[in-house]
Amino acid sequence: MIGAYDRGDVSACVALFNSMTGARWFDAMARQAWRCELRKRIAFYGPATGGGPGMRDQVFFYLGARPERFGAVFGEHGRIVPPASVTQGVTGPGAVCSVCGRSLGGLRADAVVCSHRCRSRAHRLRAARA
Repeated sequence: MIGAYDRGDVSACVALFNSMTGARWFDAMARQAWRCELRKRIAFYGPATGGGPGMRDQVFFYLGARPERFGAVFGEHGRIVPPASVTQGVTGPGAVCSVCGRSLGGLRADAVVCSHRCRSRAHRLRAARA
């Protein structure tokens, strides 16, 4: 999947795999591809399965230019995880919430508010100014 994408054979791809976090191929995919870690196992139907849930957890991997679309479609089925190559850093101890002034230490590097409550307050303030 990575090779085909890197060569330009495909412009975007989604693939379903068993979640084998200890495998080298999984680590390679996790470094480059977005993934959806499913909340429930997928039930496969056929003579060998009988329609029951699989014996392993599954994960969807996505490579392409529209990760927001992948998140919108697959987010309702599980947790969306960005590739390790784009994972955000964390804020330092000097960063503070733009609404209440509390410390943002340990949150994502691009955080500007400390909580959902402050995010809602900031949104209401912007709407009132507009």
